[in-house]
Amino acid sequence: MNAELDGTVGPLLAHRARAAGVVLTGCDGDQPGVQANLLRFVKGLGVTPLVAGNIKGLQDEYRTPTTQKAFAEKWGQDPYMVTSFADGTKISFEQAIVANAFGLTVPKRGMNGWDHEGHVDELTGRYDVDELREKGGIVDYVVKSKPSPGVFVLGTHDDPKQRHYLNLYKLGEGPLYSFYTPYHLCHFEVPNSVVRAVDFADAALAPPAARRWTSSPRRSRP
Repeated sequence: MNAELDGTVGPLLAHRARAAGVVLTGCDGDQPGVQANLLRFVKGLGVTPLVAGNIKGLQDEYRTPTTQKAFAEKWGQDPYMVTSFADGTKISFEQAIVANAFGLTVPKRGMNGWDHEGHVDELTGRYDVDELREKGGIVDYVVKSKPSPGVFVLGTHDDPKQRHYLNLYKLGEGPLYSFYTPYHLCHFEVPNSVVRAVDFADAALAPPAARRWTSSPRRSRP
């Protein structure tokens, strides 16, 4: 669950893990891991993911451990850690490792970071599909959208018949369709990552030196 480590030396660690026959993985329950699961789900439907996003309740670049002290004390957290959540540091690393793992990029330096108080489904109108395709898909985030906290994926489908059924199933007329997970349950979901790695040699989220869409055939060591 250390996005900073993953974003800095993750590819090197993944290369060494692969050489040693072990699994390096991000965690279910942390936003990058939840996005990874949603990306695989969307791709499994035949939809092409073009935006992988994080939903934030707050973004203020001027937050400090002093301003976050009361919040940290209330929830038994470290003020420096919660400051990284509020000032944009954490989300930059988290979206970077999602981009690395799935071959995505950013729309611009720092991402768009939309300020949108409506539902995340409404973000489908914020993007140009052709631009997203040209970039090969992007990572992004939104502040104040519902449901929060959570993650979202926006994707498209090239088959007219399947677009018809996506519309029938209340996902709209496209060309972008919205999928989201309305929570991330942190330590409650971590055991899932352990089982995936130990029993199936499958990474919830892996840096680019590891396989992305398919799990490794090699089993991890206990």
